[in-house]
Amino acid sequence: MNEAVSQRLHRHTATGRHTNSRLLLRRAEFFKIGSTEFHSIRSDVLRQITSLVSADIPKALRIAFARGQLPLTCTQLMSLFVRLFRRALAPVVGALAVALAPAHPACANTLTLEEQAVVAPLQAFFDGIAKRDKAAMSAQVLPDTHATIIRGGKILQLSMKELLERLPPGTSTLEERFWDPLVRIDDDIALIWTPYDFLMDGKVHHCGTDVVNLVRLDGRWVIAGLADNSRTNCSRK
Repeated sequence: MNEAVSQRLHRHTATGRHTNSRLLLRRAEFFKIGSTEFHSIRSDVLRQITSLVSADIPKALRIAFARGQLPLTCTQLMSLFVRLFRRALAPVVGALAVALAPAHPACANTLTLEEQAVVAPLQAFFDGIAKRDKAAMSAQVLPDTHATIIRGGKILQLSMKELLERLPPGTSTLEERFWDPLVRIDDDIALIWTPYDFLMDGKVHHCGTDVVNLVRLDGRWVIAGLADNSRTNCSRK
């Protein structure tokens, strides 16, 4: 297990934080755990179950006996076992969720349906970048939209045509990703604030923050303005 994941697992397990198991299963659909991580987490599960059977359950039964609560009914016994299993395995399940921390918008923070509608034009714009489809990108913005970008400490204000012309030439694979978008909506205006990274041939070229203004036009959200900054010292690879 790499050091970063190991530290996160240890920190999460130590806090005993609970994680919704259904969310965990949804995340597992998008991510595969490496064999080392899997065996480490499986060992944690087996260790917790061993402790449960050899120590926790006998201790609970001794306490019940001392309090004169024995014999327990079947329902009481099952309730006791379920409570002990939840307590023992919750940290491990939480740690597993941390190992599957989202690295893709599909696993980002849950958005409402309205927020998803606001984010959709930005995702479609980025999909257009991947396809080098300027028409698809233009379809997501108002005709006179401008972008303000910061590159090398310089502020550049560009028309949408000028922005599209900045797409890297050639046949290299392009991808712009964003995650954990913060969305704010008031009637027919909206704002997205989100971290992003830009990949060329699968490698992160730069990253930063996107700030996107949107308006609702004829029942659909369109981009009315873009701003972003850029850096090369990115944590995601």
